[in-house]
Amino acid sequence: MGWGDVISIGLGLGNAAINASNASTLQQMKMQQAGEALYREFVSAMRNAIFELKQTAEGVLAGEGASPLKAAGAMRILDHKLATSGITPDLFTELADKEYVAATANMVHSNSYRLYTALDQVQQTQVDQLVEHVHRLADAHYYLEHADGVSRLRMAKAETNSSSARPQGCLIAIGLLVLSGMAVWVSMELAWLIMLAGFIVGGLALRQLSGQRKAANTTKKTIEELEGSIDLPRFHLLEQQFRTPDQAQQSQKQSEQYVENFFGDYTLLQNGWRA
Repeated sequence: MGWGDVISIGLGLGNAAINASNASTLQQMKMQQAGEALYREFVSAMRNAIFELKQTAEGVLAGEGASPLKAAGAMRILDHKLATSGITPDLFTELADKEYVAATANMVHSNSYRLYTALDQVQQTQVDQLVEHVHRLADAHYYLEHADGVSRLRMAKAETNSSSARPQGCLIAIGLLVLSGMAVWVSMELAWLIMLAGFIVGGLALRQLSGQRKAANTTKKTIEELEGSIDLPRFHLLEQQFRTPDQAQQSQKQSEQYVENFFGDYTLLQNGWRA
């Protein structure tokens, strides 16, 4: 076990199944009686995630004698991640799963408390700050990862709103055809010219309308895909917090520095985080 395993879980990278969104999805699947195969697949992913977290916690405990402060910080990260994930025994239907999740949560929390309370006040403050920085890193990562997607989503919605007005060519064509009928009383040649203009304008209008519908369908698909892949309420809250990607990157660097200083490993966040 390396400290990187702990950070990966804390950031929601290597153990992405442990999060409140997935816990909420599992709860909805239970209430809506989702398909058995899909439900079991989701439960399996959650079960594996809990198993990996338990293994990581056991690895932390194995190394607590060599570094009590780092072990306390690592276990506190795991405890916080599990506590805020929304994953509870009642989400599972099988008794064995319920008992396993409950036992893992109890093991992580009790050891987190034991290691934390064994520290002095200064060390406890350091651990508290560590957990806060890891939480901030996860938020900064989520915000930066989805900033471009949200920008595309907003542009797509603006494009949909701007193209909602129907082309006026069809109305003009109808007007010309009506006018051609009236022009018969004046000149048959003039009537034919006006009618021809009406057909040309109408054809162009229909072609434009067809293109707009195709573009609208593409834009609608883009909007649905982006809304399905981004937790917009979470992103909007983070947007209010970070304001801009530049500020998010600055916050990220500060938190990275604190985490690396705490564990004394300046390569800790490089694999998969800064790439």
